[in-house]
Amino acid sequence: MRKTIIPFLLSAVMSAVHAQSVGDMFVSMPDSLFPYLAKEQRAELVNLKRLDPSSPAVLRSVFNCDVTMSHSVVPDSILTTRIDSTVEFSIARLHNAAGDSLYCVLQTVAAPEKESVATIYNKEWERVGDVDFTGIQFVHRPDTMQKETFDNLTRLIEFPMMEGRFGNKGDIVVWQNVPMTSKEEKERLKAILKVLVLRWNGKEYSPENK
Repeated sequence: MRKTIIPFLLSAVMSAVHAQSVGDMFVSMPDSLFPYLAKEQRAELVNLKRLDPSSPAVLRSVFNCDVTMSHSVVPDSILTTRIDSTVEFSIARLHNAAGDSLYCVLQTVAAPEKESVATIYNKEWERVGDVDFTGIQFVHRPDTMQKETFDNLTRLIEFPMMEGRFGNKGDIVVWQNVPMTSKEEKERLKAILKVLVLRWNGKEYSPENK
């Protein structure tokens, strides 16, 4: 029995050391990735959120904007911060096929339509991959829609912009925004634009119906 317990405890300890929480990763990230707060301020923001997980934690940036941590960092698998109303910055902890921890950074900028980019890093903050939103097929023609109506709607999509957010398990929910269209046109486009979920399979993100 003792021989079984000791390797198990050693494995648990090594796993805890090997995997850093997203709060720790947020603090240790290079300033170039998150220039709004210095390392000490990022640590302060994480501690404020941990002290009161039910309320947003807010600090004033050197760029004279509020940095708000709105999502709980417990159990330390997903972290989300917002810089005023223009930038959303999220980190999700992932695992690869070898059992190592990777971290996906999802950044969304409103300019004025929102557009997201996602990058995957290891625990040393070395870039190991990107999530490609451009190859995803968002447009579909409902069976009840006439081809002429569908063609007219697709012509409205000149400069598509992809926006994504993390789901509860690190999945990415992604959809397509269409700038330079009216409120009425955006409403009509909902009939042909799908919202998709990208699942992490240990190697990459891919559409769940792929």
